[in-house]
Amino acid sequence: MYMSKISKLLVMKKIMLLPLLLISISLYGQGTINDSIRKTQYGDAWWARTHGDYKKSERILDNLIKLEPTNPKNYFEKANIHYLKKNVDSMSIYFNRALELGMDSMKVLDEYYSYYTLQMRDNNKRIEYVDKMIKIQPSNSIFYLKRSSIWLDLHNYDDSWKDLEKAASLGNEQAKKSMEYIIETRKKLKEKGIIK
Repeated sequence: MYMSKISKLLVMKKIMLLPLLLISISLYGQGTINDSIRKTQYGDAWWARTHGDYKKSERILDNLIKLEPTNPKNYFEKANIHYLKKNVDSMSIYFNRALELGMDSMKVLDEYYSYYTLQMRDNNKRIEYVDKMIKIQPSNSIFYLKRSSIWLDLHNYDDSWKDLEKAASLGNEQAKKSMEYIIETRKKLKEKGIIK
């Protein structure tokens, strides 16, 4: 009789444990999505964005933000929609939120640089963002090349040359070749009497 009671008690515990186990399994992972679903959603949002369907792309990213409100990439991607729509205020809000959540600041600064280069063609803003990137990574020769190009667009040849020299001193082969070409061209123009 004692064994019968123990057996019944064990069966009762198992029966009670089963619903709790099922509930815990169903609750596990709520509020998160797996990588394959996330990648598919990013792919769908990217496709919609690149095909001009900004509303669809925003809907997808809004859903991702609801599911993963602390994922900085969701906000970064949403900022890129506003980048294409030339909506600087909204773009800045989403880029700043991505930064707050831990997005790589260089990636965000480079997006701002691209925005002011390709969308707005604002050389002063381009300089501002390249300066910020140089401040963070002063030994990255690419940023000096970018700034040299901007100075060239602004007809500021002295500063353009200084940045080209800096990029070359950091080992950038493109900068070295550009400097060699400029020096050789100047020499030929002087020989022909075109410049002094």
